[in-house]
Amino acid sequence: MTFVPKDRDSDFQLQLAFLREFQRAHDRPLRVLHIGNIANNAYNNALIQRRFGIEADVICYNYYHVMGCPEWEAASFDGNVDNMFPDWWATELGGWRRPDWFVQGPVLDCLSYLRAKNAGDSGAAAFFWTLLQARYWEMLDGIAAAESRVRPPMPEHLADTISIAREFQDFQASKAIPQPPDQPTIVLPGVTIEPESASSPISLTSSKSASLDPRPEQSRSLANEYPNPEAPGRLVSTYRALLAKYVFVHLQREAETGVVDGSSLAVAIWRSQRRSRGLPRFGFEFSADVFTMPSPGTATPAASESDKYRTFGDSRSPNPKGPSRLVSIYRSLLTKYVFAHLQREAETGVVAGPSLAVAIWRSQRRSRGLPCFGFEFPADVFTTPNPDTATPATGESNEDATFRDSRSPNPKGPGGLTSIYRSLLTKYVFAHLRREAESGVAARPSLAVAIWRSQRRSRGLPRYDFEFPSDVFEMPDPDAATPVASESDGFTIPDPHAVTPVTGNSAAADVGSSAILVVTKPEIIDRPEFRYFENYGKGEDRNASQREVLLGDLLRQFTDYPAEALVLVEAFASTIANEFADVLEHYDIIQGYSIDGFIPFINGLKNYTCYEHGTLRELPFEKTYNGILCSASYKNAAFSFVTNSDVLPSVARLKLKRERTVYLPHAFDDEKISTFRAGLKIPKLDPKVTTFFSPSRHHWQAAPVSMQKGNDLFLRAAAQVAQTDRDFRIILVEWGVDVHRSKDLIQELRIEEMVSWIPSLNKAELRQLYCSSDVVVDQFRIPAIGGVTFEAMALGRRVITNLDETQSAEFFGVAPPCLAADSVKTCAARIFEVLADPLDGNGRGDAARLWFEKCHSARRVVALQLAAYQTICAA
Repeated sequence: MTFVPKDRDSDFQLQLAFLREFQRAHDRPLRVLHIGNIANNAYNNALIQRRFGIEADVICYNYYHVMGCPEWEAASFDGNVDNMFPDWWATELGGWRRPDWFVQGPVLDCLSYLRAKNAGDSGAAAFFWTLLQARYWEMLDGIAAAESRVRPPMPEHLADTISIAREFQDFQASKAIPQPPDQPTIVLPGVTIEPESASSPISLTSSKSASLDPRPEQSRSLANEYPNPEAPGRLVSTYRALLAKYVFVHLQREAETGVVDGSSLAVAIWRSQRRSRGLPRFGFEFSADVFTMPSPGTATPAASESDKYRTFGDSRSPNPKGPSRLVSIYRSLLTKYVFAHLQREAETGVVAGPSLAVAIWRSQRRSRGLPCFGFEFPADVFTTPNPDTATPATGESNEDATFRDSRSPNPKGPGGLTSIYRSLLTKYVFAHLRREAESGVAARPSLAVAIWRSQRRSRGLPRYDFEFPSDVFEMPDPDAATPVASESDGFTIPDPHAVTPVTGNSAAADVGSSAILVVTKPEIIDRPEFRYFENYGKGEDRNASQREVLLGDLLRQFTDYPAEALVLVEAFASTIANEFADVLEHYDIIQGYSIDGFIPFINGLKNYTCYEHGTLRELPFEKTYNGILCSASYKNAAFSFVTNSDVLPSVARLKLKRERTVYLPHAFDDEKISTFRAGLKIPKLDPKVTTFFSPSRHHWQAAPVSMQKGNDLFLRAAAQVAQTDRDFRIILVEWGVDVHRSKDLIQELRIEEMVSWIPSLNKAELRQLYCSSDVVVDQFRIPAIGGVTFEAMALGRRVITNLDETQSAEFFGVAPPCLAADSVKTCAARIFEVLADPLDGNGRGDAARLWFEKCHSARRVVALQLAAYQTICAA
């Protein structure tokens, strides 16, 4: 086999020289932050980069899948683990411990840890590391409780740490003193609201950003086309399309299978919208009793609940895969996050701070007509900032008013919350509506306004401005739509400048005049852990104005995309990406995996790269939130690392510059493989029985197509070969959404006796089975090599997989020596080829290992990245 005549070792030595020079000039190593860790790509990359002197860190935020955990890649463990939320405490890891340069968990806690670590504050870093463990333990407890499982008690040091975090939240809430309505500064637990910033997590429609509106001309043309502001027009058409794609398809699957196959936020919102309009329910919904009692066996139903509700929502569902598990999970969550909160309020007489979970629960009760419980915002808070002139909405009883009266005698209670809420409405809702009324132009979508309108509707208050008609929630046919009879325009926008301040802590106090008071222990104010939160809980954001401009420019490029997608992009930029701003400044290079390059991009940084691992196949061309993030990230990156040869057409379609695109083999620790192979005693293979091992995920019929493996092609080919009386065995791994279909197909093809199934394996077990099998079988849909193929080749095994040899030769310099197949016919031909040479006398396995060492080694992966890093640093 002939390889390209390039001295790759000299390239590697040249890049190591750059690292040494950088170290000498800056008196420290090159710093790289890897964001995201799907399939452990970032972990593996950082691991080999650190071996050669790069100070590489990984942040894997809000993602816990087993293949995004370094334990799956590096540790040897026994037994099965949950794929979505693995419990590593219940797993023997053979003494392996997660490195301190890999941080995983809730995004804000991850960033706090990195701030402390990068500042050299070992005490604070250790505290946040422990807090991340405690957060995950608590998450696993919730999952176990929902599934009626029992986990051991949380270790004392974890329980203490999470208790401190909650005390700090209470302490912060006690200091939250709202400002006047022109500049409200409200600090709520877990939420940050930037005053006078167009990058607010709620809306981009402040007067400061009005000039950045990307669609003024388009909005005017739409207004001219649809002079009636109540006409459905383009928004209704768009919304129907979204419902058809994300709601009706989901419901159809449930109806056909009789199985509730997972929660869907789109379906949940749709059902809530139907319910608030009084439309009949469709499909599975949580019953009314789930909102009133944590224990279905002992609780007393709410007075207004009928037997009809109880019968419909019976948690003893005959379908074990259906509603019962969802109801159980929801009750568990309510018990932990709602009923405990309400119990504390009842015991202390103090409203201890806003809770999103409680707010949602109350909204659900209200939409079902159940009596209110505890404090709720009165209806007048949704219509005027002046409580003295408000008129209660029709249908609100005096009984309810006694619970919700903002003139509460308790100065520590509802008054402060109502005041804060009015302040928020004044800034983020009424100002938005006033601009629309003055200009006659519908500004960009605002999540705050959408929530406010939903709240008004659920209380039976008259609507304001355009809303989707109720028929949009029932049918995709716009010709059959019927206007909503009950909607009127009887609403006047309050003037935010006409509010008259009132002193005191009474309910008549004006917006921003009182604070949320929470009982706190005076001695805890000086706790060192509180200083950790104050020092590292949030950094200085010097990128806000630049991020605002970038976001405005970006949204202008996608005006033909669904409004929902633009709102989500805005929300991600303003609530997730913005939190990274100060942390990114510590690093010389930021490398975003999949679509996480958007984080440094929207923060205005130029020293970032994107790492593709199948991301560019379809995603950047979708008219979705992810599509916008993806295309923006790669088009603006200093360099894009492309790791799949089959996406080269997508690279061309995106018009990525060739000189800024690096064809990069997947990051892989080949030293670990070499050590493993050297210490492994491979059993002598039996020439009479040939074994084909396929570890690939079973996904060959369910959507999306880009995730499919084509497992059925190999099984059909094996059945054809078996009819010629050839003797061979197939080993399959029992994982993937189409496992049941594969089992049915095997039975239909009558090859059950030659197929065996095994559970998911850890890496060590997987590699051992690679070596003890004659051939490894990968996938047949995507014409490029992935993790299974290159790892099996590194171990010197023959691999049957789909491969575009021309593209692969362009990508690697020479095509990998795989047994290429992409159909039943070619798969059968490859099986016959292996059976004719059971002991690999032709040396296919050795050729595969040699190719890997030349074209796919860790040294080459690091050298290619360092060449790009050097260019960025020089700029």
